[in-house]
Amino acid sequence: MSEAIFWGGVVYALGFGLFVKRRRVLDTPTAKALSAAIGRAELCGTAHGDPAEPSIVTDTLCAYWEAELYRRVPNGKGGKSMKRIALANARCGHFWLADASGRVPVLVEGAHWWLDRPLKLRNRGGTQLPERARRWVFAASGREWEDGTFKLVERRLEEGGAVYVLGTLSTVADVLRPAPQARDQRPRSVPGAIAKGFFDMFFKPAPPGGAMGEAIARMRSGADAAELAQARRELPAWLQSSERVAVWKGTRRDPFLIANCAENRLAQRLARWGLGTMAFGTLLILLGVWKLFD
Repeated sequence: MSEAIFWGGVVYALGFGLFVKRRRVLDTPTAKALSAAIGRAELCGTAHGDPAEPSIVTDTLCAYWEAELYRRVPNGKGGKSMKRIALANARCGHFWLADASGRVPVLVEGAHWWLDRPLKLRNRGGTQLPERARRWVFAASGREWEDGTFKLVERRLEEGGAVYVLGTLSTVADVLRPAPQARDQRPRSVPGAIAKGFFDMFFKPAPPGGAMGEAIARMRSGADAAELAQARRELPAWLQSSERVAVWKGTRRDPFLIANCAENRLAQRLARWGLGTMAFGTLLILLGVWKLFD
């Protein structure tokens, strides 16, 4: 049962990491959009898309949205369970955070989203979907919404809705500066590879958003002059002003969290998830130790 001890340690470490993020959320003072200092910054305000995009399930205008499609499938034990078969999200690349002082762009690549109060729909009782959502369900499952046992979960950062951001505030010049060549990040052991896979499974950030995110990635990759010139032409004008600042993931592995709730609510959610994960990890460790000496 050494596997139980190992996995218990991995799960416990992930839960402890959530408590570290909670501490960062509570310890970082909230700043104004136009007066925040360069470095780690905590901002609160309203979210505004550029432009706003309708969500796939409810057609609600959003600065960002994501949706998951689940289907009831056999679980190999004589029963059935819900399995996620598709994931869709807005390819927005950025949104603007506005408060009383002004507004600042937030580059969403690499962010960990904590979107509260998701909408959950099941294909029971004649629940109707917009045509766009029905096409997505059919493309993902090969069946119409009414023909199978489905569940849809939609999370939204609504246009003009409250938003909390904890990230790195940098000048645009720093955002676009080629990154130094990092050391090889590949795991050097089997436990390291398993731990990385487990982390990516449950806490992997949202993928880059659209052409702008890809252009920024090419600018930071230190490509040749022709490719850099092409990438710069694909950037919006506001992202080429040297005086502009933006919130992004940064280079120091600091937390980059975006939530549609208040700071205290986010801290409560991090504490709840962290405590539950650490408790489960502890249970696995104790089970492994008990079996080891049994």
